[in-house]
Parts: sequence; structure tokens; C-alpha cells
Amino acid sequence: MVDTGEGRVVVEDEQQADGRQEEEVRDATAPDLAAEAAPASEREGTVAVDCSGAVWAQELTLLEGDLRGRLNGRLNGRLGGVPVRSLRFRVKTP
Repeated sequence: MVDTGEGRVVVEDEQQADGRQEEEVRDATAPDLAAEAAPASEREGTVAVDCSGAVWAQELTLLEGDLRGRLNGRLNGRLGGVPVRSLRFRVKTP
């Protein structure tokens, strides 16, 4: 279920909710980052993010605290009912 903020609650299936969370992750970062990094998986509050290269992974690691705060603000605990506890940036292998 998702509160639309307009006094309505919408029921979503798991697949819709997962897609919505992924979209919120992209929106909470910056549009420029969408081409360079994308969420790959989530487990117990840790989100793994695939990056296009080592430089991006390092840069995002330095911004992890800010990004995590922005994600938690946007997701409002909708990430499997737990807050995002950490972000792990890794270089995506071809």
C-alpha cells in the first residue's frame, strides 16, 4: 500500500512496489547519475548499486551519507519496511 498524500491509499502488488522504489532511488539521486549508477539489489536495508566505473563508485561512496538520507526521506520506510541502512557501490562488470 502507498499513501498518495492526497488522502488516498493505493494497493500495489510487489512488482509494482519494487519498480516504484527503483524509480524513487533514481529520482533521489541526480538525473546525471542515472546513466552512471543504478540500484541492483536490496537486502536488510543495504542497497547494492552498480556503477559504470571505479571513479563513479568512489565518488558515490564519498556521498553515501547524503544519498542515504535523501533516499530515506523519499522512501518513507517503504523499502521492505526498513530504512536504507547503507549503500554499497560496486563496479558493474560487463
